[in-house]
Amino acid sequence: MKTMTRDQAFDALRDAVNERGRSFVYNTINGCMNVNSKGEPDCLVGLALWRFGEQNDLPENFMLNYRYGTIIGVANRLREDGVLSIGKSALVVLKVAQRFQDEGKSWGEAFDAAVITADALALAGL
Repeated sequence: MKTMTRDQAFDALRDAVNERGRSFVYNTINGCMNVNSKGEPDCLVGLALWRFGEQNDLPENFMLNYRYGTIIGVANRLREDGVLSIGKSALVVLKVAQRFQDEGKSWGEAFDAAVITADALALAGL
């Protein structure tokens, strides 16, 4: 089973932000969906995981089974299903980005917060 590292989480978030733009603000009125009803990646973490999967030979459209839920719940289900293990540091980086997005911040702001978190984890040797 593939394991996502802190640096890979950071890269996946960067790719997602570059795709939609730093000023993009996700509409959380109806909650966050990792994958929308059209079967497309939706929120920041959902898009980041989707792109990570494409770049790392995970099963095509693997995220369709994980449409809803916080990154903690999705990470647990991905691991239990043998699809992907998300390392603890990677999980923290993704969780910070998700929290900022869910608070109505732009994806650029969410990414910046994730960068600060990733740097702090690296300094701590995690």
